[in-house]
Amino acid sequence: MWSSTFLDEEGRPSFHLLQNYGSANTPLIYYVFDVLILAGRDVMREPLDSRRRLLEEHVLPKLDEPIRYSQELGASLPDLIQAAKAQGLEGLVAGVADGAARLWGAAEGLLETVGGALAPSIRWVRDRHIEPTRKSLGDTSFETSRSEGRAMLPVAAIEFARQRALLPG
Repeated sequence: MWSSTFLDEEGRPSFHLLQNYGSANTPLIYYVFDVLILAGRDVMREPLDSRRRLLEEHVLPKLDEPIRYSQELGASLPDLIQAAKAQGLEGLVAGVADGAARLWGAAEGLLETVGGALAPSIRWVRDRHIEPTRKSLGDTSFETSRSEGRAMLPVAAIEFARQRALLPG
């Protein structure tokens, strides 16, 4: 998967230049951050860290400008926002790992509220995805997102998922 942007004269991504594509005299840069199919093989069920490793090992060596690798930023969302503001960046594009942790937390909170339990088939899905999500975010960010989710009302969790494009509108 990829994203695209223009870089301003200081080398910072510029959404403004991207919006005005065609009038900019700067090259368009593509950032790759994930691989979903590799050599005809569907790797979407692999954890994100495994897919990124496949991207680094098998795809990136074959790429050149204007395609660049978008490395994972190992920091909490508040730290990333603070750094973006300090550097005068226009915004951040974030993955959904924190959203997944928050929604798992929301589901856990709802189950606790109603005194329910996860069905074995759902527990299997959770167990398969929760550790890669934790690894991707780091323990502290994962637990923060999960705790925020546990505090959400169901209607807020649904709206959150819609805003993050995790559920259809």
